[in-house]
Amino acid sequence: MSDSNKHGGRRRGAGRKPRTSEPVRAVTVSLTEHEIDKAKEIGTGQISKGIGIAIETFEKLEKELRK
Repeated sequence: MSDSNKHGGRRRGAGRKPRTSEPVRAVTVSLTEHEIDKAKEIGTGQISKGIGIAIETFEKLEKELRK
């Protein structure tokens, strides 16, 4: 393979972009199959993203209810 092949490997700008600018931390959670499926649905296949979106949505609704 030649050095001009730019597919794969570490490179600037590669990889999934972060969902937030805040630091993230890996944690373990226990979910039912239904909760896992729902988190995947919300996060387009990504459980962590789905949980994050659900929390953001909850916070927005909570803020609206407190008005």
